[in-house]
Amino acid sequence: MSDYSVSELKEFSKEELVSIILKDRQEMANLKERLGLMHAEKFGSKSETLGSMTEQITLYLNEIESEYDETKDDPEIEEQEDTETITYTRKKSKGKRTLDLSRFEKQIINYEMSEEELLAEFGEDGYKRLPDQVYSKLQMIPAHYYVEEHHVAVYASRKTDKIVRAAHPIQMLEKSIATPSMVAGIWNAKYTNGMPLNRIEQEYERLGVPVGRQTMCNWTITLGDRYISRVYDRMHRKLLEEPIIQADETHVKVINNSRDNEKSQMWVYRTGEYEKEHPIILYEYSAGRTGDVPRNFLQGFHGILESDGYQVYTSMDRDDPNITSACCWAHARRRFSDAVKAANNNGDKAAVVDSLAYRCLEKIALIYNRDEKLKVYSPEERKKRRQTLVKPKVEELFEWARSKADSAATELTREGFTYLLNHEKELKVFLDNGIVPIDNSATERAIRPFTVGRKNWMLIATESGARISAMLYSIVETCKANNIKIFEYFCHLLTELPKHENDSDTAFLDALLPWSPDIPDNCRMPEIPNKKSKKNKK
Repeated sequence: MSDYSVSELKEFSKEELVSIILKDRQEMANLKERLGLMHAEKFGSKSETLGSMTEQITLYLNEIESEYDETKDDPEIEEQEDTETITYTRKKSKGKRTLDLSRFEKQIINYEMSEEELLAEFGEDGYKRLPDQVYSKLQMIPAHYYVEEHHVAVYASRKTDKIVRAAHPIQMLEKSIATPSMVAGIWNAKYTNGMPLNRIEQEYERLGVPVGRQTMCNWTITLGDRYISRVYDRMHRKLLEEPIIQADETHVKVINNSRDNEKSQMWVYRTGEYEKEHPIILYEYSAGRTGDVPRNFLQGFHGILESDGYQVYTSMDRDDPNITSACCWAHARRRFSDAVKAANNNGDKAAVVDSLAYRCLEKIALIYNRDEKLKVYSPEERKKRRQTLVKPKVEELFEWARSKADSAATELTREGFTYLLNHEKELKVFLDNGIVPIDNSATERAIRPFTVGRKNWMLIATESGARISAMLYSIVETCKANNIKIFEYFCHLLTELPKHENDSDTAFLDALLPWSPDIPDNCRMPEIPNKKSKKNKK
């Protein structure tokens, strides 16, 4: 804001005064917009979708629904829509509870009347038995701990100094009470459920288990470096062979950061959202946010890199001819969404609907609407339909944006147009390749468990802890994506990996990856009866 005295203002010409007033008004409008956005973010809906914001504005638009009806030209999509039922209107199927419980171990408890009781009730030969009345109850047994005391027979020769011990399993940590199930329980609590170690320690104290935080940290660092790193490196190699990688990053506070003047980062890379056979999600820790971090991690990758438009990612497109940069449409609409939220909080709701930001969101929502219908198709068919159904609307949006960008009235709307037009090339990549999702939301979902856990433990003590945490989060999120039970899988890894500790040939690692058919059945999530799954149409 301008800060002139009365005497100074008198020295300005009329035109200069008008310029100062207009500048101050614009700054006031920007401040008002920022305050409105802060209020909306704190108290309003976090959704960026047009439908959610339309409900907040309480004005309902039918333009998209009336303009776009792909079923007129594509009865297959209509068939797909007709076969689906919205969750909250679905009637509960008869016997569903029994089916849902059928995947659990069952213990049958019988309640019968004695012969004397039956005789008293019905008399001699006065009854017949009908089918039992059956009801189910789900019992839970709290954590149970017991000590395995291993006795290894030791034999000595009577004639020489030879001593032989009986064969016994290789232990992951010699001279330690740690077992695969013990460590897996700690990792599952921290990296799956977001519990800080001090809370796990308190729970152990209540149970009388003699394991402290320092011990848990030592186990995690040692076993992570010795064993988990091998699985992580194998998954990293597999990821680099994929045709598309989606990337994102978030900050993390590390107390002993080797680069104190920079924020530590946790980076996330995953296979494309449409990859269903063996999805991979990998975290990587770095002490800073420089471009060398993703460049080193993605060295040898040939394919499409989808991101939020951060310059570190997009510059790789220019530096490496083997990488094509794709940008996220969710980020393209984010500033417009913020502008609408701020304006909706501050002023006339009817004016909000007439704003450039809202009109741009309408056009982006239409693009999403059309692309959403194509998720059920194979990549080849999806690409073909994007060219005919989605591309015209994308071209129309950019033509409109170029004509309106200079007339944007608010700072957030101008930022939205700047992002949109500066990344036009990258935002259009998904149109020419059916394996590229329209946005990077899958990666943001993959990084969310870390950000949620971060609220509980706030910071990480050391860089080595951050690096091992990145590996363990990678295992957890990849297991989730492959429908693998995390606790059981950690137990499996910590049992099998010590057997190969000295193997120079690492081929055995392929059988230990979460999507391997060699993973034991007890590590696999059971299929829930009556649960419908969407499958791509070929």
